[in-house]
Amino acid sequence: AAGALLIHLLKRLANGPNVEMNASRVANAIALMKGYNIMPGLNDGPLLDFMYGPMFVVAYTPAALATSPSGAIWIGILQSFLFILAPFVYLAFTSSEQRSRLIAAVAVVCFGLFCTFDRGLSWVTWYIMADGPALAFAGFACALVLRRRTNLTTPQMVVAALFAVLAVWSK
Repeated sequence: AAGALLIHLLKRLANGPNVEMNASRVANAIALMKGYNIMPGLNDGPLLDFMYGPMFVVAYTPAALATSPSGAIWIGILQSFLFILAPFVYLAFTSSEQRSRLIAAVAVVCFGLFCTFDRGLSWVTWYIMADGPALAFAGFACALVLRRRTNLTTPQMVVAALFAVLAVWSK
């Protein structure tokens, strides 16, 4: 299953530059890295295809470090894939029980395969979209709360709330 997921990831990466939507979405991160205002006023900068919260652009800034347009898209797609699976991976490796780590690792792979066949999750997982960072931040907020079986401390609740706010600012 993990091999099938890896092959599908490589296939999506190879086809990524052929999808116009990926280029328009990663352009916002590149604009931010070049110093442009991503939310310019009237007569105040380039016209960008941008209608999301600022964390969407900030989350994809590593893609802007690429030296070619195709490279930026490849990094962005890889980031989208990691955004979706990162909360599951976090839960898998922070569990104190070895048995639950194995189950969580299998769940990560199965969820990755499920994302390939579910229409809504497929778009979020394999294309550069604002939903990826939003789901990652929301997933981390939930994972932080779920990880604790006792009462959460105030700092833990603040971090979980911060992730929830970042999720809203992404979408």
